[in-house]
Amino acid sequence: MILYLYLLTVLPNLFSKNMETTDREVLIEALADCAKTDGWANLAEVGVILRFKGVKYGKLSKFILNFSDIVETKIDELRQPPVVYARLIQDYKLG
Repeated sequence: MILYLYLLTVLPNLFSKNMETTDREVLIEALADCAKTDGWANLAEVGVILRFKGVKYGKLSKFILNFSDIVETKIDELRQPPVVYARLIQDYKLG
């Protein structure tokens, strides 16, 4: 019984932490792969890589918000439709 309760309470936390780490690592790799010389990556291109690598994110903009500690975004509204870009935050690259 104690083992059963342990499995119900501890294992889900282990899997969720592990999944978050995996998503973070895949996102960092995708940003690096798509980044132009200025460091900015087209978010649509990043999304293609995330899907290809099996990351299930739902709405990409909401997924990116989960990583606002390492990713910044900008919108180019001069283009139609507007294009969203993302890059790793400078402080994160240095650390």
